[in-house]
Amino acid sequence: MNDTVTCPVKGDEITGDDCIIVCDVADGMIKHTCLPRGIEWNEEQQRKCKLCKYHADITI
Repeated sequence: MNDTVTCPVKGDEITGDDCIIVCDVADGMIKHTCLPRGIEWNEEQQRKCKLCKYHADITI
């Protein structure tokens, strides 16, 4: 997947594939150690992800 989206967690553009990984971490499906480089994880980041318009949007 080559499309990018603006990620409020990273504060920059990320690929759709990386977005799915961040969403899966936010949903507790995978561990935060799987996050792409440059993303720090905490409860505030999880909240930002869950509020993002791309969260769980499978059409990214």
